[in-house]
Amino acid sequence: MAEHKSNHKVWMGIIIGVIVILAFAVIISMNNGPKAPVCNSVQVPYQDQESYTDYESYNDQQCSDVPLTYTTKAGSIRQQGGRCDSSYQFKSGDGRCIIVWDVVIKNTDTQGGQFSMNCIYSDGSVYQATRPSWIDPGEEESMQCYNIYSSGDLYIQDTKVIPATKQNCNTVTNQKPVTKYRTVTKYRTEQQCS
Repeated sequence: MAEHKSNHKVWMGIIIGVIVILAFAVIISMNNGPKAPVCNSVQVPYQDQESYTDYESYNDQQCSDVPLTYTTKAGSIRQQGGRCDSSYQFKSGDGRCIIVWDVVIKNTDTQGGQFSMNCIYSDGSVYQATRPSWIDPGEEESMQCYNIYSSGDLYIQDTKVIPATKQNCNTVTNQKPVTKYRTVTKYRTEQQCS
């Protein structure tokens, strides 16, 4: 019986030893086997092209029509008008009264052009001078308004010179938007595992 107990203890010792060895073997094999990866989110830099709006200067021409410059003075014929009756001095062959109004126009501009003139009468009527005329720079030309009436009062109230026009251009600097590109560093999130 004592022999039986001692065999039993031996067998128990062997079984426990085998279990311990197997447990160590399992633990060692687990530690030496594939491990689960450890992953982290990290910010990774990269280069990219970014558009932006900039402004560039450019020269442009702005033009407008401006009248030629001139001066006026009284001409040699100046009959303003008046009452058309027997006392009126300037009459036509058929007895009607005549108004002749003369203005000398001098072109003081650097460019020549076509000038005309309107005469405004006391009854509100407007008549153009006998002829438009081309006047060169520095030159002068006489223009006349001529009117015939047969009764009542009629006077020249005013004259209006209508000069030619020229283009006056100036260079102006303007801005225009342009799209440009620049290289910028951006970041993207990536998973890195170990």
